[in-house]
Amino acid sequence: MTPAHASPAEQTFWFTEQLLPGSLSTVALLHLRIDGPADPAALAAAWQAVRIRHEALRTAFVSDGGELWRRPAAQPRPVPVQVLPAGTGREDAVRLLCAEPYDLEAADVLRLGLVPDAADAPYDGGELYAAVHHTAYDGLSEVALGADLAEAYRQALAGQQPHLTPAARSAVQPLDGTRRQELCAYWERALAGVPALPEQQPAQTHREILEDRLAVHPLTLPPGSGTRLRQVARRSAVPPFALLLTAVGRAVAELTGAADFLVGVPFSTRTPDQQDEVGCELTMLPVRLQAPTAADGPDRAMDALLDAMYHADLPVFDILACGTPDDTGRMQPYQVIAAYQSWPRDPLQAGPATLRARPSSPCGPQGELLVEFYDEGPEDLTAALYVPAHGGWLPRAPELAAALDRHLTALTPMETS
Repeated sequence: MTPAHASPAEQTFWFTEQLLPGSLSTVALLHLRIDGPADPAALAAAWQAVRIRHEALRTAFVSDGGELWRRPAAQPRPVPVQVLPAGTGREDAVRLLCAEPYDLEAADVLRLGLVPDAADAPYDGGELYAAVHHTAYDGLSEVALGADLAEAYRQALAGQQPHLTPAARSAVQPLDGTRRQELCAYWERALAGVPALPEQQPAQTHREILEDRLAVHPLTLPPGSGTRLRQVARRSAVPPFALLLTAVGRAVAELTGAADFLVGVPFSTRTPDQQDEVGCELTMLPVRLQAPTAADGPDRAMDALLDAMYHADLPVFDILACGTPDDTGRMQPYQVIAAYQSWPRDPLQAGPATLRARPSSPCGPQGELLVEFYDEGPEDLTAALYVPAHGGWLPRAPELAAALDRHLTALTPMETS
C-alpha cells in the first residue's frame, strides 16, 4: 500500500518511543467487560477483522529522508489473545502485555489479553484488555472500535469468518503557510511570561516522569454529581468541562499558591468525516488559567479553552517551540493535565455476549499530575488523580482530592426547590 506522511500526533508518540522504548506513557488501554462467552480464538479472529477494517491498527512507521511515513500492511500478522490468570488486575495485565517494547517499524501496535472470571475453559465472562500504542489509538477511537469489534465477535461466535468492510483513512493535511504564521504568533503571545508551578518535592524532569510508574488515587464524588454538573453548566451557558477545569485550577492554586499557570487539555482534532475512524487524532493544548479563584473563574476558563481550541491545528511540537525554553527539564506546559471523557458507553451486543466499555485510563504518567473525569451515565461522575509514583504530588494526593471535591461541590451546588 502507498506510504503516507505521519500526523503530528503520530510523530510525537513515535519520537517518545524512540527516546524511551517501552514507556507505558505511550500506551492507551481499551478495557471491555465481557458478559457471556469469552472465547480467546473468536476474539483473536474478531480483532483481525477490526485491524483489516482500520488501517491505523496495522500501520508500520518508518523514518526515511528526515520524515516519518505510514506504511500499512494489507494482511497483518494476527495478534493472539493472551489468557492471563483469573484475578489479574488492570495494572498487572498492562505490565504483562507490555513487557516488551512495541516495534513500530513492524506494525506492532497492539497487545491483547483476556482475564477470565474463572480458571477453567470454556470461559463465561471476563475482562478484555487491548493495550494499543498511542500512534494507533486515542480515547474517541473506542466508540468506533467497540461497535466494530462487537459485530466481528458476533460473527466469530456464530462460527463465521469475521469480515468488516475496510474503511478509508484520512490523509494528513499540511498547514497553509499564512495560517501557520498566525498560529505561531498566537501561541507566542499565549505562552509569554507564564511561570512554572512551584516545585512539588521531589521535582522530576520530563524524562524521569515518563520512565516512572503510575500511581492512582480515585476521587469519591457524591451520587448525582453528573446531573448537577450538567444542570449548572446549562444555567451558566458553559460546557461541563469548563466547570471541571475551573475546579482543577482552583484546587491547584490552593495547594501551590499559583495564580497564573498552564493546564494541558487533550483535544480531539477529528473532523466530522473522521468520527468512525480509529487512530490517533488528538493534540495536547496548553490552556492558560489566570486567576482561577476569581468569581468569574468558569468564564475565564471557558474563554481560555475556546482560544486554545481555535488555534489547535498547530502541531504540538510547534506549540512548545513558541514558549520560553525551560532549562530545568520539567514539563512546564503540561505539568498539570485535566481531561474529561464524556462519550457514550452503551452496552454492545455480540450475539450471546455483551461488551461493556470501561473508562479508558492511562497506563503510564502523562505529566506531574493528571486529573481525569469520567461521565458514566445520566447521574454518575467519577474521577481519579494519576501521578508518577516517585513525584511530589503523590503524598499530596489526599489533600488535592479533598480540595477538588470542595471546589467542585461549590461550583455545582444542589438545586433547591
